[in-house]
Amino acid sequence: MNTSIHTENKIFEGQKLIGFDYQFYYFTLLALQLKKDESISYEDKDDVQLDKEDGSTILFQLKHSSQRKKNGEIINLSSLDDDLWHTLYNWAKQVKSKNNFLDKHSFVLVSNKNHSDNQFISLYNDFNNDNDLDNVKYRLRLILSSTSSKIISKKIEEVINLDDDKLSLFLKKIKIFLNKDDIVTEIKKSLYDNFHIPEQFIDRFFNDLYAQLKIASYDAIKSEKKYILTKNEFTVIYNSCFNATVNKTRLPKRIFEEITPPANLEQLNFARQLIDIRAVMSDSRRKDKRLIRYCIEMLKADKYIKYWLKETAITSVDLKSYEKDCCDIWNNIFDSVYREIENQLYFGVDIDKLEEEIIKNGIQVVDKVREINLSMPDYGSKLGIEFNNGFFWLLSNELKIGWHYDWERMYKKQ
Repeated sequence: MNTSIHTENKIFEGQKLIGFDYQFYYFTLLALQLKKDESISYEDKDDVQLDKEDGSTILFQLKHSSQRKKNGEIINLSSLDDDLWHTLYNWAKQVKSKNNFLDKHSFVLVSNKNHSDNQFISLYNDFNNDNDLDNVKYRLRLILSSTSSKIISKKIEEVINLDDDKLSLFLKKIKIFLNKDDIVTEIKKSLYDNFHIPEQFIDRFFNDLYAQLKIASYDAIKSEKKYILTKNEFTVIYNSCFNATVNKTRLPKRIFEEITPPANLEQLNFARQLIDIRAVMSDSRRKDKRLIRYCIEMLKADKYIKYWLKETAITSVDLKSYEKDCCDIWNNIFDSVYREIENQLYFGVDIDKLEEEIIKNGIQVVDKVREINLSMPDYGSKLGIEFNNGFFWLLSNELKIGWHYDWERMYKKQ
């Protein structure tokens, strides 16, 4: 591939990604403004859609540009800008094809582009002052006559050809916000001014909120092709972020009902891994008491995680961060303990001849991991040996970590 074409393609893809981020930042800003019985949608009927309590709907189009003028400013939204006319064209098609569409729908165009001598915005502003529709249609035809682009012409004509009543009401129901380039700052300002989040927590709160909304939207769009967020659902996410930042205290304790290991205990991945390195013993006459204790630790840790998430004491972001810390520490221990084994394998020693040494090393990895006592991210107090041990058993049960040098081959393919 030509190097310049490849570079241009990478730049274009990067600009598209920024455009998607721009849309979702605005979605997040609107989420903070939701009222009772309202909901917002992402990638449904438009980029963003706000369904209000009275049954009306606002459709938002978000247009971001990375192009800049020589003075460093973002380019202007021109009179023949495709961002403008493609948006108006799509809205006008819905107005034309759906009966009474304007009764319940209004429209908002948001862009980081600047405004300077845009003829459509000029006629739009004049019409909202004087209601002179003939003047609007005359000036729309002037804009149409100024382009040689068949694509742009088609889009302008779609607007001009609306019935007078529809065109008049359509223009009344449009709002245009330009020079909206720093939505993140707007979000943070809203968190400070309207939600009274202390300044020292703003960045962390914003990061948690954005991440949780992004994860929820990804899961929803993957399965249902759209993401709808109600006020109540947003409140749950907001409270989770609040508890994980501003209101972060010691994680709540809970007494669970008696935990009984499953009948198929020895078939669980975490048990198989321990049995295979002889860290625990198991036979038909007596199950190793340690295996039962480890299983109870694992099931208890799992119950705590679900409890903390439900009570919004931690967020999914906190949990992922804690899991990464655990995996990183396990990986360091694993590499350290098995370094000599790796050296022997490098020099051609058959791995089967090293099995007894590997088993001893595997027990060392287990023993070192069981000494770890971490805390959840940003919590000062440690979680305790029991919980940490239980979480490592969970990770080994999910085959995210292992003890035997060759654990991935032994268990992941079975």
